[in-house]
Amino acid sequence: MLKSLVFISLGLLFVVIQGCACFPGNKLPQVDSFPPLGEEEKKKTVSYSLSAETEMFGRSSNPLARAVVENELADAIRESGYFTTWGSGINGEVTIDAQFVNAGDPAALIPAIITGLSLYIIPSWVTDEFILTATVKTQDGKEYSYKLEDESKLVQWLPMAVVPGGMLEVPLSVRKNIWKNLIIRMRQDGVLRSSRLMNGKSNISVFIFTNPKYRG
Repeated sequence: MLKSLVFISLGLLFVVIQGCACFPGNKLPQVDSFPPLGEEEKKKTVSYSLSAETEMFGRSSNPLARAVVENELADAIRESGYFTTWGSGINGEVTIDAQFVNAGDPAALIPAIITGLSLYIIPSWVTDEFILTATVKTQDGKEYSYKLEDESKLVQWLPMAVVPGGMLEVPLSVRKNIWKNLIIRMRQDGVLRSSRLMNGKSNISVFIFTNPKYRG
């Protein structure tokens, strides 16, 4: 009898674990690598401060989530190769003030319970929304605002046992891609342009002035 209960319990646990698959929302471009900096750009130091909140039955700060997303931001900065030094509390040429929110729908709990009671025969899904808002400032006084959103969807259904999709790996990948998109957009907006060029002293203007072909 005891052995039967053990086997039944293990079987139910297998169903719970294997009957789930997670999928990315794909709302943002997938950044697999960072293009190298151009001649008019240079590596800079960056300082960041951020907060992390969860929103389910109201919004609340989450110190544990803050530590996680701060590490993910640091990983994205390191992988980009666009910065010489980074960290919180340093005097950076670029500063990032960010808020990261992980939002969920409380109404999704009811279908999830029904799925569990049906031994995963009745499907349900839960969506994790990730919302990043950031203000980026440069030493020359310029300021840029960004809002990036993506999501991961956890599908709970018995056939998902044969579908690849890590419950932990996918949300992690989605969050990291959000940070990578932030860095790409910062670069597109000229945050990494050389201060010499931003002051109007470009190589092109020197060329036009000194090349005899363009003299009057």
